[in-house]
Amino acid sequence: MILASLALGACQGPNERAGREKDQAEALANGQNVSGDGPNQRQGQAQDQVEAADRRTRNADAAALESRGDQIRGNADSEADKLDKQARAVRDGKK
Repeated sequence: MILASLALGACQGPNERAGREKDQAEALANGQNVSGDGPNQRQGQAQDQVEAADRRTRNADAAALESRGDQIRGNADSEADKLDKQARAVRDGKK
C-alpha cells in the first residue's frame, strides 16, 4: 500500500502538488480534515496535463522540422553530386 502511494506521488506534476498543498492549507485554516482530492489539486492536475500535451506537441513539431531539414539536405546533396558530375563531364569535354 505504501509503495502504491509513493508511485502515485511520483506521477504528480508540479501544479498538482502545489494545488494539493493549497487545498491542505485551506482545509487546515478552516479547521477541516484534509480528505481526497481538492479543487486546487484537480485544477493543478489538469494544468499539468495541458502542459504535458503542449510539450509533446512541441517535440513532435521539432522532430518533423528536423526530418524535413534532413530531407532538404539530402536533396541538396544529391543535386550537388549531379552538378559535380556535369561539371567534370564538361571539363573532360564530354556531354
